[in-house]
Amino acid sequence: MQFDKTYLTENGRELATSTLGGLDKIQFTRAVASSHDYSASSPEELKALTDIEDVKQEVQYSRIVKKDKTTLTMRVDFPSKNVTADYSLYTVGFYARLQNGDEALYGVLPSSLPDYIPAYDGHSNINDSFQTDTTVSDTDNVLITVSQAGTLNESDLDAIFVAKHIATIEDIESHLPETLADTAKANHFKEANTFEKDPVDAAGDPYVTGAGAIAAAQGHFAQASESGGVTIDGVELGVDTAGKLKYGDDLVLMANKPQAPGFTVEMDFSVGQPQWTVTLPKIDGEASIVSSTVQYRNSGDTDWTNIQSAVTT
Repeated sequence: MQFDKTYLTENGRELATSTLGGLDKIQFTRAVASSHDYSASSPEELKALTDIEDVKQEVQYSRIVKKDKTTLTMRVDFPSKNVTADYSLYTVGFYARLQNGDEALYGVLPSSLPDYIPAYDGHSNINDSFQTDTTVSDTDNVLITVSQAGTLNESDLDAIFVAKHIATIEDIESHLPETLADTAKANHFKEANTFEKDPVDAAGDPYVTGAGAIAAAQGHFAQASESGGVTIDGVELGVDTAGKLKYGDDLVLMANKPQAPGFTVEMDFSVGQPQWTVTLPKIDGEASIVSSTVQYRNSGDTDWTNIQSAVTT
């Protein structure tokens, strides 16, 4: 469709000029959608119209915004849910009246390329929306009444912002440097930063960095080495006289695989008993070997039997 220009009727012009000097106020009352084709009418014929033929839909204004001292931006929405029979939308008519006067056709918006409006199918509700600017003698002399179902659209907001010199968030963001830190997301700092006050974590505890963090860690480790100082599940960590870490009374073994122990056996047939020697490995894998156990089993068996424990030499 193509709706290019709204023509102010003679009655509309009289309404607009009647507000000069604040003697009366104008009120925009309703808008209509028509299937009548006025596109072939001359501007003079359109200005002479007093009513619109073949009206298919009638609505209140969805939004009226005072754009400046003499200009109004008006919007109407024609919802498809009100359509009971298909029609071609050729013309939109705007009506108004003086505060204490009769209603009159204020303006006509014709088109030679209509919009096809199907009957409501019970599912898809689509609005045909129209917005137009109109001139009055003084926008302060306009009584604005709009449909409660009307909602602000982007154009409405733009008109308000321009009139009131209000900057949008997008306007502000467009002037911000890309390197500005955003506290709501992670930031990458390329240069060193200096804090006037020492930073703290979420619990309010100070962060310790640099040499201070190293000194604190060293002091904490020294405390743990000398007196335990650190506990895990109530058990104190410490070190023994050889400098090895202990968990309570137990060594915390952090060792490699030691050498295998030496083991030799001799048989004394006079007494029918074997004699054996166990030699502990010289390389203990960084953890002291405290004892060994000697076991035997009969060939073919799976179970082993201890014959000597706590072998230390």
